[in-house]
Amino acid sequence: MTNPWHRAVCLGATLLVMGIAVGRGQPSEVGVIPVTDDDLPRELWGDRCVAHEMNIPVQELHLSGTELHLSGTRGGLAVGPIMYRDSPGTVADLALQRMTVAQALAAAGVPSMRPFLEDQMMQRDVVIIVADDFAGNVFELPGDLNGPSANSLTLQDIEDKIVARELSHGALVVHHLNVAIASLGTAREGNEPPEQQFRLESADTSVGRWVWVQQATDHKLIVRALDLSGVAGSPEITVQVVLDALETLVKGIVTEEFVVPDPGNVVVNMSWVFLPCKTIELFIQNAFKFKSFAEYLEGVNVDLNALPIEGVIARLAQVDDVELSEFLDSERVQIAFQADRVVLVASAGNFSMTYQMLPAGWNAVVGVAVEDTGLPEPPRYSNVGDVTTPVESFVFEWLTSDGVRGGETDITYGGTSFTAPLVSLYAALDISSAMPFCTDKYSPPDLTHLGLTAGMLDVPLATAVDNCPHP
Repeated sequence: MTNPWHRAVCLGATLLVMGIAVGRGQPSEVGVIPVTDDDLPRELWGDRCVAHEMNIPVQELHLSGTELHLSGTRGGLAVGPIMYRDSPGTVADLALQRMTVAQALAAAGVPSMRPFLEDQMMQRDVVIIVADDFAGNVFELPGDLNGPSANSLTLQDIEDKIVARELSHGALVVHHLNVAIASLGTAREGNEPPEQQFRLESADTSVGRWVWVQQATDHKLIVRALDLSGVAGSPEITVQVVLDALETLVKGIVTEEFVVPDPGNVVVNMSWVFLPCKTIELFIQNAFKFKSFAEYLEGVNVDLNALPIEGVIARLAQVDDVELSEFLDSERVQIAFQADRVVLVASAGNFSMTYQMLPAGWNAVVGVAVEDTGLPEPPRYSNVGDVTTPVESFVFEWLTSDGVRGGETDITYGGTSFTAPLVSLYAALDISSAMPFCTDKYSPPDLTHLGLTAGMLDVPLATAVDNCPHP
């Protein structure tokens, strides 16, 4: 089969040089100095693969244009706060603010047009499909992490679990999403604490399926895991694997969950970005050998003095695969999934760049970033996105077997992998309501429309909802 990267590499390079917009939030729109394959070593050529916090280490990720870097994490997790450190010592170390998922949802604000997440009545069932790396069907967290014993774990314990592939990125994303669902409450009279809006009806961790029921309506909010590494048969998950999984496996999940001829509503959460497969392979084989992505680039002989890191990552962020981009940017998604409404959500990326990585940068995908705090130091690690949610780092909370928040721990986790599920949850509740605000059939979600029409990115989620053109 012809490698899609080689098939379109000249076209992609030409678009960059000419400055033609190749997609919302893509590098050519922000004037990034173009870098071509001829400028880069062969390790950075070829097909693209799924990259996330656990195979591209976030710790000590040097931010563009500054000596500041994230420090003290393993796969996006830390014991205690995640720190910004300044290696020359000119800026004081700064601990990122930690919030629970419930606090993050509250901080996201409430749109004036219509409240979301709290007291939103579902009219239909909906499924959120987490398409991710589950390390060969590792759908649940290790028992000592999802419980009060989590506070006894060290950073080395966490690293050992990641290296042994006992702790998968997908399982952490799903757990985060389930904590968010468990955090949703309904208003009560007087000073009574809010009642949990959803109850966990069933959980089958052997197949990656959690069924939540909205107690006021009995409608189901279903979380399903789609193991891309299982489809790939290896840790390296190529663009073609992603396309095949979306074209075939999502339809099967929809068929299982919904009664035909009533097609269901589907949200697909993609908490990862694409990078060269060789890059990901080297990171996996040399677990945490590279303290930063810049260090890796130097290790494969990229001269960062001659080539700005912004331009290098911009080139690596491109995926010149016509079939996947057309599939995600057309009505083919609804037809292929046999679903009534579909929303695609992805992480914008953690490289502190002024554009979105792919797949977030494609028009039909809602790219999610961490909002800019406005502080001059340090700059955020997040790329820009279509929409933003607050909070750079989350307090890890464990869940009981019946879907109740068990308690907070000393463990922290962060990255745009965990902002995307919050928008996926909003989208799921939106499309299951009587009058969806931000999702028409067969069109990009209106959460992206400011970026498509007005060129606006980094729109706070509540503001984006207010700008959705529905009554």
